[in-house]
Amino acid sequence: MTYWLGIDTPEVWEKAEQKYNRNGPHLFGFPEGRRKYVQQMQIDDRIVNYITKRQRFFAVWEITKGYTYNPTHTFANRVFPECVEVRPVVRLAPEEGVENPGVGVRQSAVRLRDEVGERILSALKDRVSASELEVDLQAINQQKTATERKQYIDARLGQGQFRTMLLERWGNRCAVTGNAVRDAIRASHAKPWKISSDRERLDPENGLPLLATLDALLDAGLITFDETDRMTLSQKLTVREQAELDQLGVGNSLRLRREPTEKERSFLAYHRDNVFEKWRR
Repeated sequence: MTYWLGIDTPEVWEKAEQKYNRNGPHLFGFPEGRRKYVQQMQIDDRIVNYITKRQRFFAVWEITKGYTYNPTHTFANRVFPECVEVRPVVRLAPEEGVENPGVGVRQSAVRLRDEVGERILSALKDRVSASELEVDLQAINQQKTATERKQYIDARLGQGQFRTMLLERWGNRCAVTGNAVRDAIRASHAKPWKISSDRERLDPENGLPLLATLDALLDAGLITFDETDRMTLSQKLTVREQAELDQLGVGNSLRLRREPTEKERSFLAYHRDNVFEKWRR
């Protein structure tokens, strides 16, 4: 997997955004003259999107189909005919992006060093997570009574009674590794918070106590658990990412430490069918 640089002006992005807000695949176009570079782009490579004037990186796109020439691909009276098909990995409003960390951005369709692309991607994901959390907490404060707020806020943060009950169900250990270092364990929802009912949000059977790395992977839809309680890694992970997880001992040989209850299984099945390999930002 290779990271590539894509550059937009505010005027071009204003027009392009209208198409990117629709469902279905999208073309990411580069100016005439960048063909030899765009032709090198491969499926699963990523385009790191930079916007001028604001001088921020605001999106990362995954290439789903290789090079095509499209002379009608125009925005703001400019032609961007050298195209690849993409889907969003993570995307923010340009003004919410991350500032340029010393990366040269004079010309689009150039390769970025892997560590630079990964650093920008990680920073954007952190911004998205913080933004979603803020929205959820605001909704709780607006919609719940004073006596309900703490309970729901604690559950959203993986704390309070939800965390206590969840840990008790699994012997106060990580549901997979058996690790008992409480500060390293996160209370994970199987059915995500934003699509759960209030009852499901507080239900300890809608969750697993997991070490932080496993919690993040479950939340991103990069791992799940099959009908035999064995962990399954997503095929969307790159070879490099799989190798790095393997070094941490995270792989398809891991499994839940006990057999889930019928209700726990229903929540895990929901995750498997609706979150796994579908939610990666």
